[in-house]
Amino acid sequence: MIDAKPIPLRESLSRVRQSSAVLQTESLVRRAQALSAAFMTLSDPHHPRGARLRRQCHESSGLHPAMVEWGLHTSIPSEAVLLEAIASLSHEEGSPHPAATPPSLGVIVLSGNVFTAAIRAISFPLLAGVPCAVKVSSRDGALALALQEAWAEVWPEAQDAVRCFCPPREQPDMLKTLLSAGDWVSAYGSDETVLQLAALSREDSCFVRHGHGLGLAYIPASALASDTAAQDWAIRLGVDLAAYDQRGCLSPHSVLVEEGAKVSARRFAEILFSEGIPAAARRLPRGPLPAAVAAEQLQWRGVAAACGTLHETPEFAVSFEQDGPLRASPGWRNLQVVAIDDQEHLMQRIAPLGAHLKMLGVAGEPDARNRLEALLPASVHPQVAPLGEMQTPSFGSLADGKSPWFGLR
Repeated sequence: MIDAKPIPLRESLSRVRQSSAVLQTESLVRRAQALSAAFMTLSDPHHPRGARLRRQCHESSGLHPAMVEWGLHTSIPSEAVLLEAIASLSHEEGSPHPAATPPSLGVIVLSGNVFTAAIRAISFPLLAGVPCAVKVSSRDGALALALQEAWAEVWPEAQDAVRCFCPPREQPDMLKTLLSAGDWVSAYGSDETVLQLAALSREDSCFVRHGHGLGLAYIPASALASDTAAQDWAIRLGVDLAAYDQRGCLSPHSVLVEEGAKVSARRFAEILFSEGIPAAARRLPRGPLPAAVAAEQLQWRGVAAACGTLHETPEFAVSFEQDGPLRASPGWRNLQVVAIDDQEHLMQRIAPLGAHLKMLGVAGEPDARNRLEALLPASVHPQVAPLGEMQTPSFGSLADGKSPWFGLR
């Protein structure tokens, strides 16, 4: 149940904070096992809670049921993944920003564009022994609420360690009360929203920003030696595009294709349109296009047709614009392809994006990807992942250039 009245809100926040004593008396392993047990009920489509969660996520997000299932399957960590995450904590001891003392209350502000974002956002504080007050989106808080319910069932003595809230917009003082209670605050949303949230938080709190972001994909010439190779990478990129209907901060909006290979950038755009995206769409159909997005999509496609070559269907579009400026799409499976000369040209194109570049998907071998990551401009610090895995980075990977343990340990 979401607390929504001023008095229950303060009382609930007090109970959340008090639960830190219970969490801290147990080991990291015990906390991981409890979290895993809670997740098991969400991951199981036959469990009443898991079945209800799938219905709610489909209704609130507008995503196709197959997309909801994919999101849960690829995002909910197993016990082995959680144990691996806590094992990595030993490597965090040398962190330049350790917490002076572990926070006794964490506040998490979630956005509503990707329904699975709650999983990682809530998991790391709980693993660190930090109870969470979670401000859910009024549009989509189903997963966080389901996790709150499952956690309370698995660990009754620490049931208040996950508590969801949704302060009404007409009562901004409640949001300030929530944020000012946190010793550690993790905020997701637009840059403007995150700035507003920071202003409402205590000056002495650890405020972790997760502002506006997008993803790009890079196809080096070495990955395009044949149509068969290009088709393989196009199919992988199609999954990255289809995931969450291109609504997340890791979603690709532009593909930078290096010229000089047997398969040109223009030809790759054609393969992506005719084979790559359709293959993903068969597995992960798109949800219905909201009326508000339809106008933005029409405008984006109009510019694409004027600036280059537009390949389109009602469900998706690929624009080839040669060397045009990088353009963010309205989402919903609209993707721009541009040509670049080499890696130096790539760095020039991505540097102006700064902290907004959250993900760089790369085709090719792992060694080449690692070398590329070492060359990234200082102004950007995206996650770097193979194509096909842009929306499913490793559970313990950096986010916005920071460890998921930042400020927690």
